Amino acid sequence: MKLYIAENLRRLRHSSGLTQEQLAERLGVSFQSVSRWETGLSYPDIEILPEIAAFFGVSTDVLMGVEKATMEQNLERDKKRLRTDESETAEERLALVEEMHRKYPHDAEILVDLVYALSSFPDDPEKNRLMRQYIREYMNHRDAEKAYKDQLVRLLAASEPEDSLTGVLDTYAAEYDMRRSALLEYRARMKNDAETARLCRQYNMLEGLYRLFDQILPENGLWFRWHPDAERLTLRKLSILNLLTGMTGEGTNGITGDGVPDLWYSCRLAWGFQLAGNYAMSGRTEEAFAALEAVVRLAEAFYSLPEGTVLTYRCPELSELHETFRYGVRNPDDVRDFSGNLHRCMRSDETFCGVDLKYVRKNGDGEFDHHVECAAWDIVPLTDTEEWSCFDGIREDARFRAFVRRIEKYVIREE
Repeated sequence: MKLYIAENLRRLRHSSGLTQEQLAERLGVSFQSVSRWETGLSYPDIEILPEIAAFFGVSTDVLMGVEKATMEQNLERDKKRLRTDESETAEERLALVEEMHRKYPHDAEILVDLVYALSSFPDDPEKNRLMRQYIREYMNHRDAEKAYKDQLVRLLAASEPEDSLTGVLDTYAAEYDMRRSALLEYRARMKNDAETARLCRQYNMLEGLYRLFDQILPENGLWFRWHPDAERLTLRKLSILNLLTGMTGEGTNGITGDGVPDLWYSCRLAWGFQLAGNYAMSGRTEEAFAALEAVVRLAEAFYSLPEGTVLTYRCPELSELHETFRYGVRNPDDVRDFSGNLHRCMRSDETFCGVDLKYVRKNGDGEFDHHVECAAWDIVPLTDTEEWSCFDGIREDARFRAFVRRIEKYVIREE
């Protein structure tokens, strides 16, 4: 049996306002003895235990923590009973775990067992409500373990009513660094909704790819200054993208693939501009213009897409994700102010890649986190002369001005 003399002696001495030296003097022992007792390096002799207990006005059982030790022994015994339980029905298992929870209401492990016992009744609204209540209780428990939290957040997302699901995703996906799409996939699988689960799984994979690209080379500010690894790492991202889409054969370009717009459009333009800027800053003018030619051609092809065009990721693993654009890029009825006299034009769709947009809402303000939202934004490097100083070395070249003229006709400017 584990004894709690050290922590109890320390607690009693503090509550009496005594130092270790003062307590040692009162008990007629050395300061070192009291120190060893309180750190658990040794126990007081059995003859002095009653004297210490009497000094603090408690029983020797309280001083040794016998009651707490006994309770812990009982707890371990009951947990073993739970682990070896052979209940024949879910109702019997739930009854046993509820009994344990009433007996040990503050134990985290038993709380988890209770959640799982309640999860065996997916069609019982009251048991589902209790399960969600206990999951939230566990999330705030001081002994909660991350592995259990990850599992229970999935259960919470799977069982939450539709009208409050967005709030759960907003809270727990961010707090526990979980992708909303992964939680939605689990929810769909639990509800036997194979189509939604498949879409969410592919969207989850897509988010993973974007995270991978960002880890290879974060984009914060690297377009605006020379970076020794920017060219190498940007080419690596493009290589991965070209492998995913099968754009590695004859007639393809390392930056823009086969030049046909797809849902990787913004990535290709962003990385192409980054390469062109690095080439320009390192004095490789011809390479800079070759990169600009590739991205401007891709932009021209994208801006010329007719209304109703369906774009995909052209990747077998993302085969069911798509967007259907309902507005042309220059539709004056669907324009938003961007900056100065430049406007961005929304190419809207009712759902993103077949997944209900309310589940992928960004910041809760109606902005959706996908990459072909506004066309005009993508050509800012050619029209902005302040932030994009990487092009200053070639900005006065007639070929650069020609690129600007080619792209400006797709920009809606303030009258």
